[in-house]
Parts: sequence; structure tokens; C-alpha cells
Amino acid sequence: MMRHCFLIMLLWPFSVDASIQLSLSRAQCQPGDVVELYAESAFEELRTFELKLPQHEALHLVAHQRQPVLYADGIYRQKDIWVLQAKKVALIELAGVVAIIQAGETISEVKLPVQRLEVIPYGSIEERFELELLTEEDPAQEEGSAVWWIALLAVSGLTIATIYFVSNKPEPIADESAAPTLDDLRAAFASGDLSVDLVEQLLAEESPSISEDLYRAMERFVYGGDSSALVIQLEEEASQ
Repeated sequence: MMRHCFLIMLLWPFSVDASIQLSLSRAQCQPGDVVELYAESAFEELRTFELKLPQHEALHLVAHQRQPVLYADGIYRQKDIWVLQAKKVALIELAGVVAIIQAGETISEVKLPVQRLEVIPYGSIEERFELELLTEEDPAQEEGSAVWWIALLAVSGLTIATIYFVSNKPEPIADESAAPTLDDLRAAFASGDLSVDLVEQLLAEESPSISEDLYRAMERFVYGGDSSALVIQLEEEASQ
């Protein structure tokens, strides 16, 4: 059941004093790299928002973090972070991103600007280094420089990866519980209380017990908020 079903929906545009800013952590990456999509708001009145992100065949959802609203210097601020992984070489245009803004019982949708991500092939970096090395005159020096650059890249990559995972490591919670399972999802379906957070956790687990069709239905539910495809797939698998 959608979490906003109990609210009165008034599709009336807000006269906001600060827009929601949408940005990518970088504009270029390679297949397998992770990229963060940020949505940040700043309002003079108390408002919250959720991001509605369209599904894209060249991107895989790794994690999603919704930060609480913070109040400082007369401004209410909120941040939404989506961690996405590039699947293949492509020029990705992430269009149709919508922010659902809530003020009390009033809800409004704001369409956000298109974000572009260029996923380049692995050979692009190797070719760039080869062109630079051709300017060297001494072959022995060229070989030594190549080894030095490769070692530097390896150390830099390891350092960046370590910093990323340490900085994004979730804080420990006092009441630890077992990771959710498909049984939990079926129980939520049976009770009519499907949760985006529960489905996100199951997607992050990538359990082999999740069928391909169910996995895609779960992704569509997380990206678009439409539970119909997920409900149909759960019913089909329950009848088997």
C-alpha cells in the first residue's frame, strides 16, 4: 500500500523560495563504476520531498539513502541520495525525475532537470596514456613511466574505493535484526503494507532465490512507486 494513500492530494504548484537542486557526483564514468545522484532542497517553510526516479536499462540501483529534514538559519534542508551503477557504455540521459513535495496534507509534483552521464569504454583511459607516452624519446623511460602510472592508478583506485565504502558505511543500530527475506515481502503483501524500504533492502541483498521477473518488478516499484506489477508477480509466484 502506498505510504501516501491517507493524504489528501492537492495538485497545486507551490510558490517555493528555493528550488530542489539535482546533480550527479560526476559526469563521466566506466561500466561497473558507481555514481551518486543528489537531490537537495532548501525551504523557508517546513516541507519534505521524495524523489521519483525513472528506471533506466543502463543503470542499476545499488543503494538509496533519504536523510532527515534539518533546520538551521531559518531554512529547512533535506537531502536524497541514490547510488547507481553503470551497466554498459552509453550516453545516459536521466529524464523524467520528479520531486514529490509535501507540506502538511498538500502534495505537489515538481519535474527536475535532465541529468546526463557518459559511460565510456575501458580502452579510453589506456589510449589516452599511450598518446602521452609517445612523446617520450627514451624507450626504457617510456616503460618505466608506464609502470609508474599503472601503480599510481591502482593505489589511487584502492584509496578512493576505501574512502567511499568507509564514508558510506551505515551507522550501527542498537537493535540489529536479520536481513529481510522474500517471506517478509510476501507477509507485507498479504497485510497490504508493501514498503519501499523493504524492497530496497531485498534488492541490495540480490538473493539468488529472487527470480528475474520478480527482481524487475521490485525495481520498477522502487523507481516509480507503482506496486501493481509487483503485486501481480507476487500473486503469480505464490500460485506456483
